[in-house]
Amino acid sequence: MKRVGVYYWAGPGTVRMIELKYPGVRVDVESYMRAYDEGVVEAMVDKLGITDAFLSYSWGFGEETEREDREYLEERLENFGRFKIRTHGYVQGTNLVYEEFFDQDLWCRDYRGRLIPYHRGRKMTCVNNPRFMELWLERVERLAKTRVDAVFVDNVLGGMVPVRVGRDRYVGLGCRCRYCKREFKSEVGGELPDWFEEGTEVFEEYLDFRERTMMAVVKKIVKLVKKEGKEFGTNGFDPKYDTRLMYGTDLERLLEWQDYLLVENHCLPGRTEGNSYLEGVIEKAKGRVFVVSYDRGIGREEMYGQEEVDAIWSEAGSLGYWPCYKASEFTTNGLWECLKVSNLKLPRKVKVRVMERVRPRRSLPGEWGVGMYNWGLVPVMVGYFENRWLRKLGNEVFYGMVR
Repeated sequence: MKRVGVYYWAGPGTVRMIELKYPGVRVDVESYMRAYDEGVVEAMVDKLGITDAFLSYSWGFGEETEREDREYLEERLENFGRFKIRTHGYVQGTNLVYEEFFDQDLWCRDYRGRLIPYHRGRKMTCVNNPRFMELWLERVERLAKTRVDAVFVDNVLGGMVPVRVGRDRYVGLGCRCRYCKREFKSEVGGELPDWFEEGTEVFEEYLDFRERTMMAVVKKIVKLVKKEGKEFGTNGFDPKYDTRLMYGTDLERLLEWQDYLLVENHCLPGRTEGNSYLEGVIEKAKGRVFVVSYDRGIGREEMYGQEEVDAIWSEAGSLGYWPCYKASEFTTNGLWECLKVSNLKLPRKVKVRVMERVRPRRSLPGEWGVGMYNWGLVPVMVGYFENRWLRKLGNEVFYGMVR
């Protein structure tokens, strides 16, 4: 295997983020604070053969809050350098912790001007907002000037991911902040509708506009990072879906501009249908694809053991991608903790079982309800993220659909 990664969120910022997203949960703070210690890193090399580590730098809190996060990482980078491990500093994408920036206009908005939640305590931001772009690019540039080997930017999203209603209508697509409305009118000459119908002229114009905007931003970040001689990659999310429609990005250009693409999905080998659907993407990228696969998702999976490690290693070798092991945010008996590498042996080649899943429904029922869905989408999202019981119910419904 040419490269082997660990997706390894740790340190004080990760503990703080877990407690923001899931208040009241039990966290093994010691495991998160010791995660980048030399002995732990050495065990990762010995047991998993890692060559690359994706490490926490900025979760989207305010500058003063994140000072300890930056110091935590910078003090421990040499522990990875001793073993010649490439370090990829993590910068949060188009969302911020709302309470840290509540008095600033940085936010993505829906058609009624409402702020859009990304998760509990976090709101989505807009790349057409000049103040947000200034803040975001400052963080990327500052990270690129540190001793990390690469910059990894997560959650590069052009506003809301759309929800399909009926056969051909979409609600919640993109952003309608004052900057987006102004730029769209300036470039295209029209107004943004409350919702979109597939195949219409304004639908195609908006997808083109959003993609142009997002890819121009990625290009700016590429230039900043390359100026410092560092590698660069983003989370490509799941290219099972149309990236132009869902995220606002052009997958072909991401593959061309970036040193690698990272795919994060729910296709854990041996538990699901696996990652064979990525073969075309892997071929186009000439193998420069890290894949992080979950079964049930962050905070919903018990500690991985030898079975999962063997399956990931074996499938990666078969399909030609770079395996990237999830190494934190496990919940075993309700305790959030990092991967216990001491429980593992070197991965071995195994025959990977292929399990079939029921595909998620592609749309909400009833085209007659498009206005109702559009009006209720953001309030439902807020309720889901802010109420633990609604979130638990929603998780069971969602994961029941994708499993």
